[in-house]
Amino acid sequence: MLALLKRFLNYLKENPGAGFIIAFQALIVYAAVLLALGDSAQANEMSVMAYYALVIGVLWMLVDYIRPSGRSRANGDHAYDREIRR
Repeated sequence: MLALLKRFLNYLKENPGAGFIIAFQALIVYAAVLLALGDSAQANEMSVMAYYALVIGVLWMLVDYIRPSGRSRANGDHAYDREIRR
């Protein structure tokens, strides 16, 4: 379990936009629960916040993919390419 947590934290460190995408997923599920409970106004607010988190996460990952930093830039290696090769 600890190894899985370390792997997850390393993934978030390599892909900071992923945290926003995970937040999107949690918020959209919470919005669905609120909607099922009949609180449509609060569900709407949660879904708007969720989509903002998704946009931020996707843009962050796009910038990271287009303009990699540090060691990856030197050898042309992207974090996404490393994940695919595993």
